[in-house]
Amino acid sequence: MNHKTDAETRFEDQISKLVLEKQELEWEKESLQRQIETVANQHTEAILNVKKKLQAKIRNTVEEKGKYQVSAEIKDKEINNLKDELKTLQLLKYNLEKKSSELEVKLALQTRSKDSHLNQLGEVEKRFSALSRQCAVVKQAHEELEHNVDEAMQVNKKMTTACEKQEATIVSLKKEVEELSNKADQGQDVFRET
Repeated sequence: MNHKTDAETRFEDQISKLVLEKQELEWEKESLQRQIETVANQHTEAILNVKKKLQAKIRNTVEEKGKYQVSAEIKDKEINNLKDELKTLQLLKYNLEKKSSELEVKLALQTRSKDSHLNQLGEVEKRFSALSRQCAVVKQAHEELEHNVDEAMQVNKKMTTACEKQEATIVSLKKEVEELSNKADQGQDVFRET
């Protein structure tokens, strides 16, 4: 008997449908795998681009930090030189004030016997006035130096703060690069498993 039963015919139809569905699902699977590969490649490229940008940023930040450090070192040297100069001027000022007070004492003694010492008194007055002028010059220079030292110390403080900010930025950027690297590695592991 070559006649197929209805059940056999339905069974064959169902098998044909299942074969077609299976084929369609395989095509869909292949299409999805291609999409996944494309997305994975795009993701990897994006991560690499971000990495490159962050590394360039880190390099620039490190260079800027180096410049700030050199500038801060120069300012430190300037401050130390100004401090040394200030000490020298303070010593000179002290010596001049000491001489000035000694001359004032001498002048007071000579004034008591001015009749017999008029010539000497004139000479002492000349020296006293020259020393007074020197004292005024030294005092002015001393005040200017103190002002310069204050300014230099403020500049140095700003430089130090800028260096600290640059260091914090570098640490933050390095952390971002590590996180992105970890994410990229994890993403590739997931794609390999699928």
